[in-house]
Amino acid sequence: MAAPITDPRRDVQVGAVGVTCASPGALMLPYAQLAARTIAERMVDGAAVADRELLEQFLRARRRARGPIVAGQ
Repeated sequence: MAAPITDPRRDVQVGAVGVTCASPGALMLPYAQLAARTIAERMVDGAAVADRELLEQFLRARRRARGPIVAGQ
């Protein structure tokens, strides 16, 4: 099972988390997805405070937008 790691600042895939086991179960994929989300969150945590605030505002605007949006500092 594998889950992509997406850089939320650029919305691009930067890697993947793979989980293997001798007897795969139903929780393997959710576990890999949780690990991928945690890594993506840590990428944002490592960014400067101003960058994080801009990203959060952009993501909120993107959810409401019906067309292109522009963000700037």
